[in-house]
Amino acid sequence: NYVNNRFILGGTYSFYYIRDPSTMYSRFYIFESVNGLNWTRHTYEFSYPKKTATTSAIFNMNQIVYHNGKYVLVGSRGGIYTSTNLDNWKRITISNMDKALTDIVYQRGKYVVVGYDGTILTSSDGDKWEKQDSTTTQTLRRLGFGNGMFIAGGYNGAILQSYDGISWVNISDRNGTKWSMVYNNLNDTMVILGSWFTNTHTIPLYLL
Repeated sequence: NYVNNRFILGGTYSFYYIRDPSTMYSRFYIFESVNGLNWTRHTYEFSYPKKTATTSAIFNMNQIVYHNGKYVLVGSRGGIYTSTNLDNWKRITISNMDKALTDIVYQRGKYVVVGYDGTILTSSDGDKWEKQDSTTTQTLRRLGFGNGMFIAGGYNGAILQSYDGISWVNISDRNGTKWSMVYNNLNDTMVILGSWFTNTHTIPLYLL
């Protein structure tokens, strides 16, 4: 991603010790660069209870944004982390939230997050979060903002739109997964990329 006038790349390495198999450990590896050539690595390690021996117990980071001196990162297991320097992170705990969080944007004075099973969260400061009614149980993979609207896209044709991030309108088309989106501010158009159609061997584009 490109935030705070720099490129940000990230990944996660998860493991557990044989002597303590009930606890998982994860490390953020975050790389930043102001020119794309010279990179600085930031590492942060944390632990959490291991639920199973499968990858579902592993934390993965998915997206990061920056606003007013604060980075906010979202990932699996309901993970939201905040930082001012990319080195020291604070875990934000949300009651009864363990769904994977897939994308985040900051617009209209608030953070908006989407995730699995129709999850949508909003926050004005990145610390206190509220759950919103997305009108769907489909997993939401991508979130964008353009032409004054939040647009969320996901599995089974899910497309949602909202002007404030709180009240959402379901405009799904039932055709495939919406994998990515980009806003063209020259003509106020949101372009959404859908799943490849195996019967026609084409990739659909949706314009909003």
